Amino acid sequence: MKKIVLLVVMSLFLSACVTTKQAAKYTQGQEFENYITVGGSEVQVPLPEGRWTLVGQELTKNSAGTRFQSQILIQSQENALSKFVAITASLDHSKWGYMYSDFCNDNEMLYREKNANYDGSDQDCIALVHWTVVPGDSDDKSWIDTYDFLDTNNISVPVNALVSSYRKVSKTHYLSISYGVNPELDGFEAPVSAEWEMSKWHKSRYRRDPEKLKYVRELVDWTKNWDAKVNAGIKRQLAANN
Repeated sequence: MKKIVLLVVMSLFLSACVTTKQAAKYTQGQEFENYITVGGSEVQVPLPEGRWTLVGQELTKNSAGTRFQSQILIQSQENALSKFVAITASLDHSKWGYMYSDFCNDNEMLYREKNANYDGSDQDCIALVHWTVVPGDSDDKSWIDTYDFLDTNNISVPVNALVSSYRKVSKTHYLSISYGVNPELDGFEAPVSAEWEMSKWHKSRYRRDPEKLKYVRELVDWTKNWDAKVNAGIKRQLAANN
């Protein structure tokens, strides 16, 4: 499953989306710990341990005039992309709510939990998915900025990433968060092909390898446990817990 396809599926709400010229809230290279505050509702997006560098961001607006804010933060290790967090949050309330997501119904995921997925109303889904982390012609500005930052700083990019994704939507607010890890830095071989159908992490193949099976199960457990942090951040309760 290519990254760009997944991002499009997750962004169905951005009908006729265009980039705006409004000033960005943060600056490239700015560092964060514990959480970053995003969106019009000042949601606290929890960050895993360590310092995170903001490398890409974008402000967009859909055909209904609703504005969205996207950020990408990274960690690097041994001159390689180690982890990333990709966030999209609404800056405005949408009068009609947000479209239901095909993402919540995707059966190709390594793991999926759907609590709600209603058109114009609540959507609450978490998943562990596979991304192909390579530049593409259709990448949005936040990812273009990210690749430029990585290239300038001689940070290599893996072909594969395993990503814990969260879609949290109410009638008035949209939030999408994806936490990616580079399995190559955890001792797994680089893929021969970038195609999801050929990947050894494909849901029909990873179970044949005991180490990959163990790794995926650990990531699924992390994804499920981290959901409580995401929900606390939506309620702006992370500061009291740090």
